[in-house]
Amino acid sequence: MKNSYLESRWCLDELAEIRNCLLRKQLDFVIPVFYKVKTSHVEKQTGDFGKPFPNLQKKHPRLRVLRWKKALKFVAETIGLSYRENSSIPELDFIKNIVEVVNGLLRRIALKDSKSMRNSEAGRSSP
Repeated sequence: MKNSYLESRWCLDELAEIRNCLLRKQLDFVIPVFYKVKTSHVEKQTGDFGKPFPNLQKKHPRLRVLRWKKALKFVAETIGLSYRENSSIPELDFIKNIVEVVNGLLRRIALKDSKSMRNSEAGRSSP
């Protein structure tokens, strides 16, 4: 998440939908990436991250804003990857870490799908 995230109604709607999909078990996981932003600022819409939010709130229905706030709190409480401006690791290493995490999760999904496929095939071949 970047500071400009709260300037986009579309980004916030997508985040709310991601939260709903996770709650309905339509997604297995999400990997939040907090790029040069504190998770506490995301959760509470404060700091530089939260500055554009009051203007956005004025332009949209209260229920929609509530969905956005719930989604922001949810994602901030989810274990994710954080990179701050004064981080001790180089930005490239942070990006490589994201790739490693995603690749690891994709391998787990492929393994899960492979096992599921074998089980369904075994069930069809049984008398």
